[in-house]
Amino acid sequence: HAPVEIGSMLSLTARVDYSEIMGMESEGSGEDVDGDGIKEAVAAVSVVAEVTNIATGQTQRTNTFRFSFALSDTSASPVSSPPSNTHPNGQSQRPRRRVSPRSYAEAMEWIDGRRRVAAGREVRRGLA
Repeated sequence: HAPVEIGSMLSLTARVDYSEIMGMESEGSGEDVDGDGIKEAVAAVSVVAEVTNIATGQTQRTNTFRFSFALSDTSASPVSSPPSNTHPNGQSQRPRRRVSPRSYAEAMEWIDGRRRVAAGREVRRGLA
């Protein structure tokens, strides 16, 4: 962790570490949200924050944020503008692809993301 000084440039880079689509024939359980056979799509996302000192040009990682998202047609979206993932017929489109690691480092991030999604699922079950 490092502070972000006033006058420095902050750069945020996001990456989807893991994704899972529940409800496809042999997977998962739960309620089918919209009748398309998909009950839930989840994603683990990492955001790396880096600060660049404008005077020296030196860049340093300040933090890594990790998020887990459950995606469904019932997810909140801004009322004033249509979601960017809207199909021409007006229906919301959820992700249909899974993240596949291509290197050892990506595989480690994938495993970590999968664990974060599983932990989040357990927390949600405990709250229900």
